Amino acid sequence: MRELAEETGLRAGHIHRLGYLHPANGMSGQGCTVFVAEQLEAGQHSREHEEQDLHQCWFTKASFEDMIRDGTVTDDSTIAAYMLYLLSDQNPFLE
Repeated sequence: MRELAEETGLRAGHIHRLGYLHPANGMSGQGCTVFVAEQLEAGQHSREHEEQDLHQCWFTKASFEDMIRDGTVTDDSTIAAYMLYLLSDQNPFLE
């Protein structure tokens, strides 16, 4: 929650763990836990010096999926985290 607030200024009322990823499996033991944040409130960010060029914006589900399809979003951890979200019970798009 702290990292979200520092980098984006968004404060989450709740976060839920979606899963754990190994983004460089076979090359590194590095791993990361994936969370989804809910009940967001906007606030002021407090980015570190090397994060000052970070930009954020909102996308619709369709726009984000188009960005994956057309190669705009290529980061494997981002795409895998999105899949965890789609499969989770936190996903409002589930039928």
